[in-house]
Amino acid sequence: MAWWRGRDKSSGAGGASSPSVPTCTCCDGALDPGDPRFNLPLPDPVANLSVRDQETHITFLSDFMVATDIIGAFTRALLPVPLTDGRTVTFGVWVSIDWETYRYISELGRNGSDEEYSTMRFDGLLANTLEPWGRKILRAEVSAAIADSPFDRPTPQISSSAHATVAGMLSEAWAPRKVLTGTRAWALQYDTDAPPVPHRH
Repeated sequence: MAWWRGRDKSSGAGGASSPSVPTCTCCDGALDPGDPRFNLPLPDPVANLSVRDQETHITFLSDFMVATDIIGAFTRALLPVPLTDGRTVTFGVWVSIDWETYRYISELGRNGSDEEYSTMRFDGLLANTLEPWGRKILRAEVSAAIADSPFDRPTPQISSSAHATVAGMLSEAWAPRKVLTGTRAWALQYDTDAPPVPHRH
């Protein structure tokens, strides 16, 4: 299913570390510690709404776009953070966007050609906190675009930020034990000699 498609009027809701490698919610295949990826389920402002308010005010919800009638619209973007062991941990975060950008992304997703889609670029505000960086990255200005990818119509990726902390997340190598904490700790079980396990979800 194309990433921009979703359903109207849905709702959703985000530890201790787990020693075992979890399975994909889409295909039940084991996730690959060599390519750790973590999707945040909702933008923080939406997650902080009560269940009643989510049911009342979310007007559109998919895995990749959220619209509300009180706190605006959001789109999914990938935030790649390099690690000192050579891996990259990828966070599926949310970016707050204005309504013009929301319509632009929706139109490209539904009706744009592959070539038009590949030129997608937009700016917005990071709508999630992440440890160990905490709340200092919330509302950081970010720019996103479509990066080279083996996937058809890949999720946009955050490419730059004027915010010093987010810029450092993108450009500096971080110690795995500093980033892969809590429920992410399964990805510390990384065998550098193990072959990669491609995962398409």
